[in-house]
Amino acid sequence: MRDHLLAALDATLPTEIRFVEHRALSVVYRGRQLEHATNTREQGGTVRCLSPEGPPIQVGFQSLVQLPRAVRRARDLARELRRTGGTPRPAVTARVVHNVAPSVDDRLVDTVESLASRVAHLANHAYAKDRRLKDSRVHHGVRRSRQWVVTTEGIDLDQESDEQHFSVLALAEEGGVVGRSLRSHGAPTMLSNPDAELLVEQVVREALDRLEAVPLRPGRYPVVLDPRAAGLLIHRAVAHALGGEEGEITLPVGTRLGPEELTIADDGSAVGLRGTVDHDDEGTPGQNTTLVQHGVVVGRLHSRETAGAAGEGTAPTGNLRTARPLDGPILRLTNTYLANGQGSTEELLADISLGVYCEDAVGCQGGGGSLGLRIAAPRMIRGGRLAEPVRGAVIEGDLLPCLSKVEGVAGDFAWDHSASWCHGGGGGWLPVSTGAPHIRLLDIDLGLGSG
Repeated sequence: MRDHLLAALDATLPTEIRFVEHRALSVVYRGRQLEHATNTREQGGTVRCLSPEGPPIQVGFQSLVQLPRAVRRARDLARELRRTGGTPRPAVTARVVHNVAPSVDDRLVDTVESLASRVAHLANHAYAKDRRLKDSRVHHGVRRSRQWVVTTEGIDLDQESDEQHFSVLALAEEGGVVGRSLRSHGAPTMLSNPDAELLVEQVVREALDRLEAVPLRPGRYPVVLDPRAAGLLIHRAVAHALGGEEGEITLPVGTRLGPEELTIADDGSAVGLRGTVDHDDEGTPGQNTTLVQHGVVVGRLHSRETAGAAGEGTAPTGNLRTARPLDGPILRLTNTYLANGQGSTEELLADISLGVYCEDAVGCQGGGGSLGLRIAAPRMIRGGRLAEPVRGAVIEGDLLPCLSKVEGVAGDFAWDHSASWCHGGGGGWLPVSTGAPHIRLLDIDLGLGSG
C-alpha cells in the first residue's frame, strides 16, 4: 500500500494522499432478541493538492486503481483555481512513522458470531434482575482502522488504531412511572466480561431506582455538576466554538468566559482515550492545546491552513480528523477537559441550602451561543447534603452568562470513559473523550426534562 501511494505523489505541487481501511463488527440485542449483527469493511481516501496560490483542492477515490486519476484531477483543478493572496502554510518536519501498533486485543478481530454470543449473554444477564424491567438494549461494536498518509513534504505515516464501544439501556416501569438509564464504555481495548456484567447491573439498578424519583420543580438553583456532566458541557459549549466549527459563535483570543478557576484544553496525546491520535490526518502529532486559561480564551485548534492564516508563530495542533474515508479532514476535537481545581465535592455542596446535583448527563445541544444540557439522574441538595432523586432536568441558557456563573471547581478530576461521539462540523461521528472535576454554578435555570 505505502509504495503505491508514494509512487502516485506529484511533486509539481504540494500534495497529500490519505488512504483508510476500516473493519467493524456491531451486535445489538433488544431484550433477549438479536436486533442486528453486522460485519463491515470500508476503504477509501482523498488527494489534497495544496497550491500556495489558491485554496486546497480535494478529490476522493475508493481504490488504488482510481488513485492516479484522482491525483491528476486534483493537480489540474489546483492549477485552474490559482489566485493571488493565497495563505502560506507552516513548514513541517519530514517524519516516517510505520506500523504504529494498536492496543493488542485479538477480540477486536473476532467473528461477528462470537461477538453476538457475548452480547446475548449480557442481554440475558440484564433481564434476570427484576420483573419491573420492561425493556433493554445492549450494543457492542468494535472497529480496527489502518491509515496511510504520504506527502510531497516527507510525511510518511502508517498507523493502526482500535476502538470499542459498549452500551446498555434499561427501561423500568411501575404504576405508569418509567425509569430509564443509559451507560456506555469506550476505549481502545475491550471491556472484560466481569466489568461488562457490572455495567449491566449498574444500569438496571439505576433504572429501577429512578422509579422513585419525583418531578423536579422548575426554577433557578445553585447547581453542582458531576465530572461527566461538566465535561460534556465544556466540550459542547466551549470547545466547539474554539475548534473551527462553522455556525458556532466566535470567541476571539482575550474573551473572558468565566472565573480564574476555568482552564480548558484539548489533548490528543492523552494515553488510552477514545479521541487520542498518534498523528492527525495531515501528519501533525497529537498534542495538548490550551484553549482557555484562568477564564480567558488563549488559543484555538489549528490545521496548517488556519495556522498559516493566523500569522507567524501559530502552529497546527494535531486536530485535523476525518470520520469517513472519502471525506476531507476538518478540525475536530479529541479529548477535551476542564483542568483540576481545589477542594472536594463536599465543600462545593456544603453551603447550598437548596440546590440540584446533576449526575449522568446524556446529551448537550448547543449552537449560536445557547445550550441545553440534559441530566438523567438529578438529585436535590438540601442543607449541604444530597437528598431525594428527582426526574430529569435540562440546564438551559446562554453560553457566556452560564460560564460566568462557575464559582467553584473541585480537585477530583476524572476522565469519562463512556463511548462518547462528536458530530461537530457535520463531518460524521468521531470517537472523543471528556474529562473534568465537579463544578458548581450559581443561579442556573433548570427546566423539566422528559426522563
